[in-house]
Amino acid sequence: MTVIRKPDWSYPPKPVHQVNSVDLSDDGQRCVYASSSEYGKGAFSFYCLDGEGRNLWSVPLGQSCDRGFFWTAISGNGRYATAGGEYSTQGGSGFLKAYDVAMGGASMLDVSGLSGRVNQVAMSQSGDILAAVYSSSLRVYQRVGARYVLLDSADLDVNGRDYYAESVAIDREGRQIVVAGRHYLTADEPAEEATGAVFWFDCGSSLSMKAVSVLDCPAMRVAMTPEGGFWAVAMYDGSSCLFNPESAQVPLYRHTPPIQDLGVSYGIAIADRGYGNLVIASAVNYGHDQGAVCVVEGHMMTARLFAPGLSWQKMLEYSANPGLTMDDAGRWLTATDGQPLSNSDQDETPGNFYLFDLYEQRCLWSYPTRLMNWPMQITPDGGYVFGGSDDGCVYYWQNTVS
Repeated sequence: MTVIRKPDWSYPPKPVHQVNSVDLSDDGQRCVYASSSEYGKGAFSFYCLDGEGRNLWSVPLGQSCDRGFFWTAISGNGRYATAGGEYSTQGGSGFLKAYDVAMGGASMLDVSGLSGRVNQVAMSQSGDILAAVYSSSLRVYQRVGARYVLLDSADLDVNGRDYYAESVAIDREGRQIVVAGRHYLTADEPAEEATGAVFWFDCGSSLSMKAVSVLDCPAMRVAMTPEGGFWAVAMYDGSSCLFNPESAQVPLYRHTPPIQDLGVSYGIAIADRGYGNLVIASAVNYGHDQGAVCVVEGHMMTARLFAPGLSWQKMLEYSANPGLTMDDAGRWLTATDGQPLSNSDQDETPGNFYLFDLYEQRCLWSYPTRLMNWPMQITPDGGYVFGGSDDGCVYYWQNTVS
């Protein structure tokens, strides 16, 4: 029987808008999130809390709008933060912002008028490099003093075919960046052209695309090991793919869980346990409204040969969401679930936050909420967990199990 673990704290006391993305510093003492709405207008803000749940500062988006913030990130050292989203569903309303955490959220970057919603942002551990994806574009910024300046950008296309950027990941040093995306069909393209692509970039004084892998279905989410030695991609058909620099065009391995009626995989996480031992987890959906966490462990036999070993899955109560993250050692795994029932505000299933012990292949605890949950993050050492809910609250746990 799963243990219900209440959070150490939650915030705010009077929630208003849903929370689509959260992040926390490596030591768990700086937590960021931002508000949004899928259903209507709102006055949205970006928030920074400490490890005790105190609101250190917040910055309003600056105008009432239809959508708000979609993704947030904080540097591992807790000094800088970033967020992106869109002001409305109309074209040309995407935005990207960056904040100085120690200076009360002072603006370091404010970009608007982007051609689409910023779907994901990521930062290096130092915060010196910031990556963001929107439409079919990747932008990379470098911190110069108290500002972020554009280092380089890249159009995501293969042989003249654009790929919509769903997700971006960056290594700890900010030297390697991977983008996962999908090609949306035009009216005259056959169904088999609905492909996905995974772009691998080297980031130095400029961006250099090292390789691209074109896959037979759209790619949804990407995660990378801290040193950039491996990356994993969640696919729209429920499978997951593993890559490394030696095999960046063709997956080292592709895992399809043994589950009927597989749908999209919204979440992916990967850890390098050392000595060639890897663990990859995905959050898959199946049937009408079911979700599962699927885990594969394996060993790198050579630089181009991955030997899968143990694989297992645990069913969730509702549909699986992107809140799938793993500590660096590959022991702890977070997960979230819940789904909308209609396009009306708060017409949703309840949701859960989960923490899994991968060593023991069990759910250590869960926590239910009245509405669905989308984001959840864990610190690199597995010591702290932070999640956000459509109920408008964020929740924080200290992981006391060693």
